[in-house]
Amino acid sequence: MTSSRDCAASNGAAKAHVGDISLQGDGADPFPQDNLIVKPEDEVDTQASAIKLEYCLFLPEEIAKHRQDVSIKEVGVAFRDRSSLVGLTQIHQSKGLFKKVFWFIVLLLALVLLSYHTLSLVLIYMKFGTATDYHVESMRSMRFPAVTVCNTNMLVENDNSVIPDIRQTNRYADFLSEDDPQARGHQLQDLVVSASFDSKSLSNSDFDYFASPVFGNCFTFNRNNTYETRRSLPGYGLRMVLNVESYKYSRGISYAIPETVGAVIKVHPHFIEPIVEEKVLILSPGTSARLAVEKTEYHRIGGRYGHCRQVTSTEGIFYSGNYTRENCESSCLQRAVIERCCCYIVTMNREVDGTSWDRKCDGIEKLEKQEREEGNCGRCTFNRTHPFTGCSKEKEECMKKVWSMYDHGEIDCDHCYEECNEEVYDVRTNIASWPSDDYMTYELLPTLNESARLFSQLEMYLDSPFISTDIVKKNMLTVEVHYGSMATAKITTKPLIGDAEFIAQLEALAGFWIGWSMWTVFQFFEFLSDMVVLAIRKCRERRKAKQNETDDNEDV
Repeated sequence: MTSSRDCAASNGAAKAHVGDISLQGDGADPFPQDNLIVKPEDEVDTQASAIKLEYCLFLPEEIAKHRQDVSIKEVGVAFRDRSSLVGLTQIHQSKGLFKKVFWFIVLLLALVLLSYHTLSLVLIYMKFGTATDYHVESMRSMRFPAVTVCNTNMLVENDNSVIPDIRQTNRYADFLSEDDPQARGHQLQDLVVSASFDSKSLSNSDFDYFASPVFGNCFTFNRNNTYETRRSLPGYGLRMVLNVESYKYSRGISYAIPETVGAVIKVHPHFIEPIVEEKVLILSPGTSARLAVEKTEYHRIGGRYGHCRQVTSTEGIFYSGNYTRENCESSCLQRAVIERCCCYIVTMNREVDGTSWDRKCDGIEKLEKQEREEGNCGRCTFNRTHPFTGCSKEKEECMKKVWSMYDHGEIDCDHCYEECNEEVYDVRTNIASWPSDDYMTYELLPTLNESARLFSQLEMYLDSPFISTDIVKKNMLTVEVHYGSMATAKITTKPLIGDAEFIAQLEALAGFWIGWSMWTVFQFFEFLSDMVVLAIRKCRERRKAKQNETDDNEDV
């Protein structure tokens, strides 16, 4: 490109050697070679200087220095001759009509194909599709997940207290909230006979307590995310010997009779409140279970590419811990029952504050007839003084109706999306009969015989002065939880076509079909700005000419 210094030199040389430049009409070339009158001895230098002068003066404001009457055609011709638009320059430089027509057809065809491919690219981009990237990352050490253990039996038999007929009132949560729930269920020191992590013994302080509305007392290991392991072999990780205490299970019509005998195990991230009613393992006594855990991380993108929730703190009023879709769905159903029936589902009970909800009568066919006729659809209010109760038989029909609406998608829970960043632990289970005769004799019995608490309970409930094989097989089991591999599978969703990639592909298409590049685009905008400046200048000149004409007429 010619610099401003070169242009100045060329202008000086041209002025020195050009005797006269006769300017034609508006449609003529601004500096035609035929009109240059030069001296014979300087003919070569003068032609070069004139060409440089014409090149330097293509801008309207510079052309105007030499001639005020500059036409739009002249600006267009100058842009055509210096731009990188391959099609236009090829047509202009071709000799003969046939070649010009040929290159014009090629240019039209290229424009049609460019338009087609550009439209296809835009349509794909506007769908905001995603691609999935899967890779496995090996690690030298891994944080251990949280492991929650419960008993399938909620309440222990206690001859020293009177327990109401729970099966008839269906008010588990009320009963537990009124009468020290932790004391009514199975205790940690009884449920977990022994526990170790990477062959190091654990104590009761390594487990955190929480109450489940279905299973009663539950205990979570590694809730604080303090344990990590370096091996993925059996014998490493968490090992527990559990006693389900089937001899303490509730009996008789006045108790909540469990359907199964065993222990509930759930492996989950440490930062969420586990829903032990869903996606759990129920292990029977007399077995040894090895749980091989595989960790998978999901990283999803939200916004225009899909729905997910980026939540790292507690949300909602029916659960603690970080957001999960399962907890959100449960809370949505619970909220719908509270809003419409003024009672809660006892199997989903969570601690609730003194909040009011609008009661909604529409859509509930079997609400109390009197309330519907009187239009008594006020607010359901509860607090510590006037707590909500579980849905009893009087409101059971209302609860069932709402639950049916939820199952059929008539309750709006569309806000419950997947987490943007989620940890999932897949568990492979291997189960064998336990214990063997030799292990029972030489390993297990010597350990159990050291427990005075166990002997006292066996004597109280079974009237047995010793621990037999039958008692062990009906009440105890072992659980080993370890990583199946020291690796984490990471599944990441990303835009199928991102913003930067979209722009790059557009430029690539334009470059392939018509030879456009980024520089061509800027040249085009420069040409448009020149046209705008020229149009404004001519408009001002016309306005000034009219004003002068008006002034002259007034003087006359």
